[in-house]
Order: sequence, then structure tokens, then C-alpha cells
Amino acid sequence: MKIIITEKQYDTLRLRRIVFTEFPKYITSAYKWLNPKSFNNFEEFLERVIFSSSGDFVASNIYTNPENYDLIRKEFQKTATEIIMNGYYDEILEYYNSEV
Repeated sequence: MKIIITEKQYDTLRLRRIVFTEFPKYITSAYKWLNPKSFNNFEEFLERVIFSSSGDFVASNIYTNPENYDLIRKEFQKTATEIIMNGYYDEILEYYNSEV
């Protein structure tokens, strides 16, 4: 049995692969680059990790018209928040606590 994959489905599958293989590198890079002591609390630090990692990821991996960058970053930030909260929250919290 052959499965026909449309171009839109291919783009979705490719993006999903990129998100789950490449995005974690952006998360780690963001929280290790930021100085936890520069933030008032963990929530502010976490918000900045989400913002920075999603923005850097979009800029590097999602090719779009520059006028659409903010819109796409904001949309991806929803996915980034979910990924970070479900898979990296404890790791980021541990890092934050070890640096403060």
C-alpha cells in the first residue's frame, strides 16, 4: 500500500522533525546564555527563555518574509511554550536555582 503525501503534509512533517530535533538546542542555548541574576524571579527568566529560543529558532529555521517574522514568531511561541513547559521546565528551573 502506498501513501500519498501532499506538499502541505510534507512541509508539516518536515517542520515537526525540525522542531523536535533542532529546537532543543535553541532552548539550551537560551537559558545558558541568559544570566539568571539579571531577572527578578524564575517566571521572568522562563519567559525570556521562551521568547529568545522561539525567536532565534524562527529566524534560523523558518524561511519567511521579514514582514511576517513577528507574526510567525508569536505563533511559534505558543508551541515553544508547550514544549518547554512539558519537557524542559525542570531542567531550566534547576539551572536557574544553581546560578542564583
